[in-house]
Amino acid sequence: MSNNSFRKKAWSEICVEKDVEILLKNMDLIHEQSAVELPSKKKVKLRMKNLRLHSSGVFSNVYRGTLLSPGPCKEIALKKTWPDFEEDSQVNTELDILLGLSCRRHKNIIQVLYTFRSITPDNKIFLPYPSLLNYICETMIFEYLPKTMSNIVKQIGGKYPDYIEIKLYSWQLFNGLSFLSNNHVCHRDIKPQNLLIEPISGMLKIADFGSAKFMRRMTKSTFYQVTRYYRPPELLLKATFYSPQVDVWSGGCVLGEITKGSILFPGKDTKDQFKLVMDALGSPDETDLMDMKAAISIAGGRIAPRGLRSILPYASEEIINILQRILVYSPEKRLCGKVFLSDPFFQELFVPNKRRTNGTFVSNIITLDDLQKIPYVFLIFNFAKKLVTAIFC
Repeated sequence: MSNNSFRKKAWSEICVEKDVEILLKNMDLIHEQSAVELPSKKKVKLRMKNLRLHSSGVFSNVYRGTLLSPGPCKEIALKKTWPDFEEDSQVNTELDILLGLSCRRHKNIIQVLYTFRSITPDNKIFLPYPSLLNYICETMIFEYLPKTMSNIVKQIGGKYPDYIEIKLYSWQLFNGLSFLSNNHVCHRDIKPQNLLIEPISGMLKIADFGSAKFMRRMTKSTFYQVTRYYRPPELLLKATFYSPQVDVWSGGCVLGEITKGSILFPGKDTKDQFKLVMDALGSPDETDLMDMKAAISIAGGRIAPRGLRSILPYASEEIINILQRILVYSPEKRLCGKVFLSDPFFQELFVPNKRRTNGTFVSNIITLDDLQKIPYVFLIFNFAKKLVTAIFC
Protein backbone atom coordinates (compact mmCIF):
# COMPACT_ATOMS: atom_id res chain seq x y z
CA MET A 1 0.00 0.00 0.00
CA SER A 2 1.38 3.46 -0.92
CA ASN A 3 1.99 6.14 1.72
CA ASN A 4 -0.93 8.17 0.36
CA SER A 5 -3.25 5.15 0.46
CA PHE A 6 -2.11 4.33 3.99
CA ARG A 7 -2.72 7.92 5.12
CA LYS A 8 -6.15 7.96 3.47
CA LYS A 9 -7.09 4.68 5.18
CA ALA A 10 -5.80 5.86 8.58
CA TRP A 11 -7.62 9.20 8.27
CA SER A 12 -10.88 7.57 7.21
CA GLU A 13 -10.76 5.11 10.11
CA ILE A 14 -10.31 7.98 12.59
CA CYS A 15 -13.20 9.92 11.03
CA VAL A 16 -15.51 6.89 11.02
CA GLU A 17 -14.85 6.20 14.71
CA LYS A 18 -15.14 9.85 15.77
CA ASP A 19 -18.37 10.39 13.84
CA VAL A 20 -20.05 7.46 15.61
CA GLU A 21 -19.02 8.90 19.00
CA ILE A 22 -20.60 12.25 18.12
CA LEU A 23 -23.80 10.60 16.92
CA LEU A 24 -24.21 8.49 20.07
CA LYS A 25 -24.16 11.67 22.19
CA ASN A 26 -26.90 13.25 20.05
CA MET A 27 -29.01 10.24 19.06
CA ASP A 28 -32.26 11.50 20.62
CA LEU A 29 -32.07 14.99 19.11
CA ILE A 30 -33.89 16.22 16.03
CA HIS A 31 -31.18 17.09 13.52
CA GLU A 32 -31.66 20.10 11.25
CA GLN A 33 -29.46 20.43 8.20
CA SER A 34 -29.31 22.60 5.08
CA ALA A 35 -28.96 20.43 1.98
CA VAL A 36 -29.34 20.33 -1.78
CA GLU A 37 -32.26 18.37 -3.22
CA LEU A 38 -31.55 16.22 -6.26
CA PRO A 39 -31.97 16.32 -9.17
CA SER A 40 -33.57 19.80 -8.86
CA LYS A 41 -30.51 21.22 -6.99
CA LYS A 42 -32.92 23.27 -4.88
CA LYS A 43 -31.72 24.27 -1.39
CA VAL A 44 -33.84 22.77 1.39
CA LYS A 45 -33.85 22.42 5.18
CA LEU A 46 -33.89 18.83 6.42
CA ARG A 47 -35.30 17.68 9.76
CA MET A 48 -34.21 14.18 10.79
CA LYS A 49 -34.43 12.01 13.90
CA ASN A 50 -33.50 8.54 15.20
CA LEU A 51 -30.15 8.56 13.40
CA ARG A 52 -28.23 5.38 14.26
CA LEU A 53 -25.32 3.48 12.75
CA HIS A 54 -26.43 0.96 10.12
CA SER A 55 -23.03 -0.18 8.82
CA SER A 56 -19.46 1.07 8.66
CA GLY A 57 -16.43 0.54 6.48
CA VAL A 58 -12.90 1.87 6.22
CA PHE A 59 -13.87 4.92 4.17
CA SER A 60 -17.48 5.62 5.14
CA ASN A 61 -20.33 5.24 7.62
CA VAL A 62 -23.94 4.49 6.73
CA TYR A 63 -26.69 5.61 9.09
CA ARG A 64 -30.38 4.90 9.17
CA GLY A 65 -32.92 7.48 10.29
CA THR A 66 -36.28 9.13 9.77
CA LEU A 67 -36.76 12.17 7.55
CA LEU A 68 -39.45 14.39 9.10
CA SER A 69 -39.38 17.09 6.45
CA PRO A 70 -39.54 18.12 3.67
CA GLY A 71 -42.22 15.85 2.26
CA PRO A 72 -43.93 12.95 3.99
CA CYS A 73 -42.15 11.22 6.89
CA LYS A 74 -40.01 8.31 5.61
CA GLU A 75 -37.03 6.10 6.40
CA ILE A 76 -33.72 7.19 4.88
CA ALA A 77 -30.10 6.08 4.70
CA LEU A 78 -27.24 8.58 5.12
CA LYS A 79 -23.81 7.78 3.76
CA LYS A 80 -20.94 9.87 5.13
CA THR A 81 -17.56 9.85 3.42
CA TRP A 82 -14.32 11.73 4.01
CA PRO A 83 -11.92 12.86 1.27
CA ASP A 84 -8.23 11.98 1.24
CA PHE A 85 -5.28 14.35 1.21
CA GLU A 86 -4.84 14.66 -2.55
CA GLU A 87 -5.47 17.98 -4.28
CA ASP A 88 -8.30 16.50 -6.32
CA SER A 89 -9.91 14.95 -3.23
CA GLN A 90 -12.59 17.66 -3.24
CA VAL A 91 -14.04 15.77 -6.21
CA ASN A 92 -16.23 13.03 -4.77
CA THR A 93 -16.38 10.48 -7.58
CA GLU A 94 -19.33 8.58 -6.11
CA LEU A 95 -21.35 11.76 -5.79
CA ASP A 96 -20.29 12.91 -9.27
CA ILE A 97 -21.50 9.66 -10.79
CA LEU A 98 -24.79 9.62 -8.91
CA LEU A 99 -25.36 13.27 -9.82
CA GLY A 100 -24.71 12.42 -13.46
CA LEU A 101 -27.23 9.58 -13.31
CA SER A 102 -29.85 11.46 -11.28
CA CYS A 103 -31.21 13.29 -14.33
CA ARG A 104 -31.84 9.93 -16.02
CA ARG A 105 -33.42 8.12 -13.11
CA HIS A 106 -33.62 4.34 -13.26
CA LYS A 107 -35.68 2.27 -10.86
CA ASN A 108 -32.94 -0.34 -10.35
CA ILE A 109 -30.31 2.25 -9.36
CA ILE A 110 -30.32 3.77 -5.87
CA GLN A 111 -31.35 7.44 -5.94
CA VAL A 112 -29.63 10.27 -4.06
CA LEU A 113 -32.37 12.41 -2.54
CA TYR A 114 -30.22 15.09 -0.89
CA THR A 115 -26.57 15.91 -0.37
CA PHE A 116 -24.62 18.28 1.86
CA ARG A 117 -21.04 18.98 2.91
CA SER A 118 -20.06 19.53 6.53
CA ILE A 119 -17.07 21.55 7.73
CA THR A 120 -17.64 21.89 11.45
CA PRO A 121 -15.57 21.93 14.66
CA ASP A 122 -17.07 18.56 15.56
CA ASN A 123 -15.33 17.06 12.55
CA LYS A 124 -11.93 18.54 13.40
CA ILE A 125 -9.46 15.94 14.60
CA PHE A 126 -5.75 16.55 15.02
CA LEU A 127 -3.63 14.82 12.40
CA PRO A 128 0.06 15.16 11.55
CA TYR A 129 -1.00 16.35 8.06
CA PRO A 130 -3.35 19.27 8.85
CA SER A 131 -5.41 20.64 5.97
CA LEU A 132 -8.84 22.15 5.43
CA LEU A 133 -9.63 18.93 3.58
CA ASN A 134 -9.25 17.04 6.88
CA TYR A 135 -12.49 18.60 8.08
CA ILE A 136 -14.71 17.94 5.07
CA CYS A 137 -17.43 15.32 5.32
CA GLU A 138 -19.60 14.58 2.27
CA THR A 139 -23.07 13.23 3.10
CA MET A 140 -25.49 11.64 0.65
CA ILE A 141 -29.05 10.80 1.66
CA PHE A 142 -30.76 7.89 -0.07
CA GLU A 143 -34.07 6.12 -0.03
CA TYR A 144 -33.94 3.28 2.50
CA LEU A 145 -34.36 -0.39 1.58
CA PRO A 146 -34.37 -2.88 4.49
CA LYS A 147 -32.44 -5.85 3.03
CA THR A 148 -29.52 -6.69 0.80
CA MET A 149 -29.22 -9.63 -1.55
CA SER A 150 -26.80 -11.23 0.92
CA ASN A 151 -29.66 -11.40 3.48
CA ILE A 152 -31.82 -13.55 1.21
CA VAL A 153 -29.32 -15.74 -0.68
CA LYS A 154 -29.95 -18.78 1.52
CA GLN A 155 -33.73 -18.26 1.39
CA ILE A 156 -34.04 -18.46 -2.40
CA GLY A 157 -31.03 -20.63 -3.35
CA GLY A 158 -29.60 -24.02 -2.42
CA LYS A 159 -30.99 -27.52 -2.93
CA TYR A 160 -34.48 -26.25 -3.85
CA PRO A 161 -33.99 -22.91 -5.65
CA ASP A 162 -36.90 -20.48 -5.88
CA TYR A 163 -36.63 -19.81 -9.61
CA ILE A 164 -39.27 -17.09 -9.80
CA GLU A 165 -37.37 -15.00 -7.22
CA ILE A 166 -34.01 -15.79 -8.82
CA LYS A 167 -35.27 -14.70 -12.23
CA LEU A 168 -36.97 -11.57 -10.90
CA TYR A 169 -33.89 -10.35 -9.03
CA SER A 170 -31.39 -11.26 -11.76
CA TRP A 171 -33.54 -9.54 -14.42
CA GLN A 172 -33.55 -6.35 -12.36
CA LEU A 173 -29.81 -6.56 -11.67
CA PHE A 174 -28.96 -6.85 -15.37
CA ASN A 175 -31.53 -4.19 -16.23
CA GLY A 176 -29.65 -1.82 -13.93
CA LEU A 177 -26.27 -2.90 -15.31
CA SER A 178 -27.50 -2.28 -18.86
CA PHE A 179 -28.45 1.27 -17.86
CA LEU A 180 -25.04 1.88 -16.27
CA SER A 181 -23.18 0.54 -19.31
CA ASN A 182 -25.26 2.68 -21.67
CA ASN A 183 -24.23 5.70 -19.58
CA HIS A 184 -20.53 4.67 -19.58
CA VAL A 185 -20.48 3.85 -15.86
CA CYS A 186 -18.57 0.86 -14.52
CA HIS A 187 -19.67 0.00 -10.96
CA ARG A 188 -16.65 -2.20 -10.17
CA ASP A 189 -18.08 -3.72 -6.99
CA ILE A 190 -21.20 -5.67 -7.88
CA LYS A 191 -21.86 -8.19 -5.09
CA PRO A 192 -24.88 -9.24 -2.97
CA GLN A 193 -24.04 -6.75 -0.20
CA ASN A 194 -24.37 -3.87 -2.68
CA LEU A 195 -27.74 -4.95 -4.04
CA LEU A 196 -30.54 -3.49 -1.92
CA ILE A 197 -33.84 -5.34 -1.69
CA GLU A 198 -37.38 -4.46 -0.67
CA PRO A 199 -38.49 -8.07 -0.02
CA ILE A 200 -42.25 -7.49 0.10
CA SER A 201 -42.43 -5.79 -3.30
CA GLY A 202 -39.37 -7.58 -4.73
CA MET A 203 -37.67 -4.36 -5.86
CA LEU A 204 -33.87 -4.47 -6.33
CA LYS A 205 -31.56 -1.45 -6.52
CA ILE A 206 -27.83 -1.32 -7.23
CA ALA A 207 -26.08 0.72 -4.52
CA ASP A 208 -22.63 1.77 -3.25
CA PHE A 209 -20.89 3.56 -6.11
CA GLY A 210 -17.72 4.15 -4.07
CA SER A 211 -15.60 2.20 -6.58
CA ALA A 212 -17.48 3.31 -9.69
CA LYS A 213 -15.94 5.19 -12.59
CA PHE A 214 -17.10 6.96 -15.73
CA MET A 215 -15.45 4.82 -18.38
CA ARG A 216 -15.03 5.13 -22.11
CA ARG A 217 -12.99 2.93 -24.44
CA MET A 218 -9.22 2.88 -23.98
CA THR A 219 -9.38 4.49 -20.54
CA LYS A 220 -6.62 3.12 -18.34
CA SER A 221 -7.85 1.99 -14.92
CA THR A 222 -6.46 0.15 -11.91
CA PHE A 223 -6.90 -3.63 -12.00
CA TYR A 224 -7.26 -3.92 -8.21
CA GLN A 225 -11.04 -3.48 -8.18
CA VAL A 226 -14.10 -5.64 -7.45
CA THR A 227 -14.38 -7.85 -4.36
CA ARG A 228 -12.35 -11.00 -5.05
CA TYR A 229 -15.20 -13.55 -5.31
CA TYR A 230 -16.86 -11.44 -8.03
CA ARG A 231 -13.69 -10.21 -9.76
CA PRO A 232 -13.61 -11.02 -13.49
CA PRO A 233 -10.68 -12.95 -14.99
CA GLU A 234 -9.30 -9.91 -16.86
CA LEU A 235 -8.76 -8.12 -13.54
CA LEU A 236 -7.30 -11.26 -11.95
CA LEU A 237 -4.81 -11.12 -14.85
CA LYS A 238 -4.07 -7.44 -14.09
CA ALA A 239 -5.65 -5.88 -17.18
CA THR A 240 -5.70 -2.08 -16.98
CA PHE A 241 -7.84 -1.51 -20.07
CA TYR A 242 -11.31 -2.90 -19.49
CA SER A 243 -14.99 -2.01 -19.87
CA PRO A 244 -18.29 -2.20 -17.94
CA GLN A 245 -18.32 -5.87 -18.99
CA VAL A 246 -16.46 -6.49 -15.72
CA ASP A 247 -19.82 -5.84 -14.02
CA VAL A 248 -21.48 -8.45 -16.23
CA TRP A 249 -19.10 -11.14 -14.92
CA SER A 250 -19.83 -10.02 -11.34
CA GLY A 251 -23.56 -10.15 -12.10
CA GLY A 252 -23.13 -13.72 -13.35
CA CYS A 253 -21.36 -14.64 -10.10
CA VAL A 254 -24.29 -13.16 -8.15
CA LEU A 255 -26.79 -15.15 -10.24
CA GLY A 256 -24.76 -18.30 -9.55
CA GLU A 257 -24.63 -17.48 -5.83
CA ILE A 258 -28.36 -16.92 -5.40
CA THR A 259 -28.94 -20.22 -7.20
CA LYS A 260 -26.34 -22.17 -5.23
CA GLY A 261 -27.11 -20.53 -1.88
CA SER A 262 -23.42 -19.79 -1.31
CA ILE A 263 -20.49 -18.07 -3.06
CA LEU A 264 -19.88 -19.44 -6.56
CA PHE A 265 -16.07 -19.03 -6.67
CA PRO A 266 -14.84 -18.69 -3.03
CA GLY A 267 -11.12 -18.16 -3.72
CA LYS A 268 -8.74 -17.80 -0.76
CA ASP A 269 -6.55 -15.32 -2.66
CA THR A 270 -6.13 -14.01 -6.21
CA LYS A 271 -4.25 -17.09 -7.41
CA ASP A 272 -6.80 -19.48 -5.91
CA GLN A 273 -9.65 -17.39 -7.32
CA PHE A 274 -8.36 -17.78 -10.86
CA LYS A 275 -7.77 -21.51 -10.29
CA LEU A 276 -11.43 -21.99 -9.27
CA VAL A 277 -12.55 -20.16 -12.42
CA MET A 278 -10.30 -22.33 -14.60
CA ASP A 279 -11.50 -25.51 -12.87
CA ALA A 280 -15.03 -24.65 -14.03
CA LEU A 281 -14.33 -23.05 -17.42
CA GLY A 282 -11.00 -24.56 -18.40
CA SER A 283 -7.90 -22.55 -19.31
CA PRO A 284 -8.35 -19.45 -21.50
CA ASP A 285 -6.88 -19.76 -25.00
CA GLU A 286 -4.72 -17.17 -26.76
CA THR A 287 -7.74 -15.37 -28.22
CA ASP A 288 -9.32 -15.14 -24.76
CA LEU A 289 -6.12 -13.67 -23.30
CA MET A 290 -5.96 -11.07 -26.08
CA ASP A 291 -9.63 -10.18 -25.61
CA MET A 292 -9.07 -9.76 -21.85
CA LYS A 293 -5.95 -7.64 -22.49
CA ALA A 294 -4.22 -9.76 -19.85
CA ALA A 295 -1.05 -8.20 -18.45
CA ILE A 296 0.38 -11.44 -17.04
CA SER A 297 0.76 -14.92 -18.49
CA ILE A 298 -0.65 -18.13 -17.03
CA ALA A 299 1.86 -20.65 -15.69
CA GLY A 300 1.39 -24.41 -15.88
CA GLY A 301 -0.33 -26.73 -18.32
CA ARG A 302 -3.81 -26.41 -19.75
CA ILE A 303 -6.73 -27.28 -17.48
CA ALA A 304 -9.76 -29.10 -18.90
CA PRO A 305 -13.14 -27.61 -17.89
CA ARG A 306 -15.17 -29.47 -15.29
CA GLY A 307 -18.20 -27.34 -16.18
CA LEU A 308 -20.49 -25.16 -14.08
CA ARG A 309 -22.57 -28.22 -13.19
CA SER A 310 -19.67 -29.33 -10.95
CA ILE A 311 -20.26 -26.35 -8.65
CA LEU A 312 -24.03 -26.02 -9.19
CA PRO A 313 -25.30 -29.58 -8.67
CA TYR A 314 -28.92 -28.58 -7.96
CA ALA A 315 -29.33 -25.91 -10.63
CA SER A 316 -31.76 -26.33 -13.51
CA GLU A 317 -30.45 -26.74 -17.06
CA GLU A 318 -31.77 -23.28 -17.99
CA ILE A 319 -29.71 -21.68 -15.19
CA ILE A 320 -26.58 -23.55 -16.30
CA ASN A 321 -27.27 -22.54 -19.89
CA ILE A 322 -27.59 -18.83 -19.18
CA LEU A 323 -24.56 -18.78 -16.85
CA GLN A 324 -22.47 -20.47 -19.55
CA ARG A 325 -23.21 -17.46 -21.75
CA ILE A 326 -22.42 -14.87 -19.06
CA LEU A 327 -19.33 -16.40 -17.46
CA VAL A 328 -17.01 -16.45 -20.46
CA TYR A 329 -13.45 -15.17 -20.64
CA SER A 330 -13.87 -12.80 -23.57
CA PRO A 331 -15.55 -9.69 -22.07
CA GLU A 332 -17.38 -8.66 -25.25
CA LYS A 333 -18.95 -12.11 -25.63
CA ARG A 334 -20.67 -12.02 -22.22
CA LEU A 335 -24.46 -12.14 -22.40
CA CYS A 336 -25.90 -8.80 -21.28
CA GLY A 337 -28.15 -5.87 -22.22
CA LYS A 338 -31.37 -6.37 -24.18
CA VAL A 339 -30.24 -9.79 -25.41
CA PHE A 340 -30.02 -10.98 -21.79
CA LEU A 341 -33.26 -9.27 -20.72
CA SER A 342 -35.21 -10.86 -23.59
CA ASP A 343 -33.75 -14.35 -23.13
CA PRO A 344 -36.32 -17.21 -22.97
CA PHE A 345 -34.95 -17.89 -19.46
CA PHE A 346 -37.20 -15.04 -18.25
CA GLN A 347 -40.27 -15.94 -20.29
CA GLU A 348 -42.46 -16.92 -17.32
CA LEU A 349 -41.95 -13.46 -15.80
CA PHE A 350 -43.73 -11.92 -18.78
CA VAL A 351 -46.90 -14.01 -18.48
CA PRO A 352 -49.84 -11.75 -17.50
CA ASN A 353 -50.86 -11.97 -13.81
CA LYS A 354 -47.78 -14.02 -12.88
CA ARG A 355 -47.36 -14.07 -9.10
CA ARG A 356 -44.25 -14.24 -6.95
CA THR A 357 -43.80 -16.75 -4.13
CA ASN A 358 -45.31 -14.27 -1.62
CA GLY A 359 -48.38 -13.75 -3.83
CA THR A 360 -47.55 -10.28 -5.18
CA PHE A 361 -47.66 -9.70 -8.93
CA VAL A 362 -44.43 -9.74 -10.95
CA SER A 363 -45.96 -6.93 -13.03
CA ASN A 364 -45.63 -4.63 -10.00
CA ILE A 365 -41.87 -4.78 -10.63
CA ILE A 366 -41.44 -5.59 -14.34
CA THR A 367 -44.00 -3.24 -15.82
CA LEU A 368 -45.48 -2.85 -19.27
CA ASP A 369 -43.22 0.18 -19.62
CA ASP A 370 -40.17 -2.07 -19.11
CA LEU A 371 -41.40 -4.60 -21.66
CA GLN A 372 -42.01 -1.95 -24.32
CA LYS A 373 -38.29 -1.14 -24.25
CA ILE A 374 -37.49 -4.73 -25.24
CA PRO A 375 -39.34 -5.47 -28.52
CA TYR A 376 -38.98 -9.28 -28.44
CA VAL A 377 -40.28 -9.45 -24.86
CA PHE A 378 -43.19 -7.16 -25.70
CA LEU A 379 -44.23 -9.54 -28.50
CA ILE A 380 -44.20 -12.48 -26.04
CA PHE A 381 -46.25 -10.48 -23.53
CA ASN A 382 -48.89 -9.54 -26.11
CA PHE A 383 -49.11 -13.12 -27.39
CA ALA A 384 -49.53 -14.49 -23.85
CA LYS A 385 -52.13 -11.84 -23.05
CA LYS A 386 -54.18 -12.75 -26.13
CA LEU A 387 -53.88 -16.45 -25.31
CA VAL A 388 -55.11 -15.96 -21.74
CA THR A 389 -58.00 -13.83 -23.02
CA ALA A 390 -58.96 -16.45 -25.61
CA ILE A 391 -58.99 -19.27 -23.04
CA PHE A 392 -60.74 -17.58 -20.12
CA CYS A 393 -62.96 -14.94 -21.75
